[in-house]
Amino acid sequence: MELHVNQKLAKLLNRKKTRIKQLKQKNEKLSNDLKEVVSHLKLSKKQQIKPNVINNDSKFLNAENIKLKNSFKELEVQLLYVSEENNLLERQKRKNQIKIFELQSTNDQLASEIDVFISQITPLENCKGECEEKCKTCKEKCKACSEFQLCSKRVLLVGGITKMKPFYQRIIESNGCELDYHDGYMKNGHKNLESRVLKSDLIICPVNCNSHGACDRIKKLCKKHNKSVKMLPSSSLSSVSNALVDTFARLN
Repeated sequence: MELHVNQKLAKLLNRKKTRIKQLKQKNEKLSNDLKEVVSHLKLSKKQQIKPNVINNDSKFLNAENIKLKNSFKELEVQLLYVSEENNLLERQKRKNQIKIFELQSTNDQLASEIDVFISQITPLENCKGECEEKCKTCKEKCKACSEFQLCSKRVLLVGGITKMKPFYQRIIESNGCELDYHDGYMKNGHKNLESRVLKSDLIICPVNCNSHGACDRIKKLCKKHNKSVKMLPSSSLSSVSNALVDTFARLN
């Protein structure tokens, strides 16, 4: 949620930067137009004081002079408006930068809190010491280990929040398992998902953050290949952790 807000603020800031750039270009154009108006005014004054100017020309120049003065006033008003809008955008830019900084600080704090949370919801322990060495050569030798059932197991997680994958991975690996992640979209076809199910020892499928097609497909594939599957109501870290704990308890 915080990342989504962060992205929206970043997009808003980019749009404001583009708007400021456009206003600066408009400001430069108005300044050039203003210079041109002043130049015309000076020229008009010179022509008015020439002794040989014809009366008709004098009237025409006076009319032009009035028009130029009016244009000058309009340009001054526009310039003032652009300047005020530019100042407003600058203030908004600074506010957005402060918000982004606060969000980044919040994200850092949340990441730290999630680290603590993960350590609290992963009670299982991996094989240690002598048992761990034996597992590398022959799993049959470590059946006496209380954690044998989950040792070196491959867990396929289908669905969930993609940006949470690193946290899912930490929970699963902290329980001595290996993560295989599938986002739940069936764009790669059914064969890709089936091959990954075949390679997995446990399949976890959150239904609240997943495609309907993926959920149905997982149920059918797990039944077809007699694979252990956990259909979770939530994709939260605690739900995934509890699924591992439940599997551990059932297998033991």
